[in-house]
Amino acid sequence: MLAGLFYGFFALLDSNKVKAGHLAQKVSYDVLRYQWVVAEAYDIEHNRDISREYQAVAYQFLSSGGFVEFEDKVIRNTGSWQVKQDRLRIQFDDATLAEGQSFDMQLLRPEEMLLQNEQRRFRLLRLTL
Repeated sequence: MLAGLFYGFFALLDSNKVKAGHLAQKVSYDVLRYQWVVAEAYDIEHNRDISREYQAVAYQFLSSGGFVEFEDKVIRNTGSWQVKQDRLRIQFDDATLAEGQSFDMQLLRPEEMLLQNEQRRFRLLRLTL
């Protein structure tokens, strides 16, 4: 019930659509604006599958530029996001994660996306609420 309220609250915040720029393969911000669940995760540095560690993780990209990371439907991190030159940059509000993260983006289908940097690769699926 409480998780539903959180999802509803963020859906309300995300009610205004933003049309700007291009993502990988000329995809508008509207495609990214959904909740995405981690279908596969791979640690490139250590050459191992880490999907189990991310099996309950979902990401919400708000059109306002806000970012929310959920684990088991509970907010784990918040921050902001932006796309520049086909790279997604996530900056976390948590001071211990001050460096943020950047990923190359590739949209495989409207409901499937790859994010990859030097350390990790994620295959994300768009969550339909």
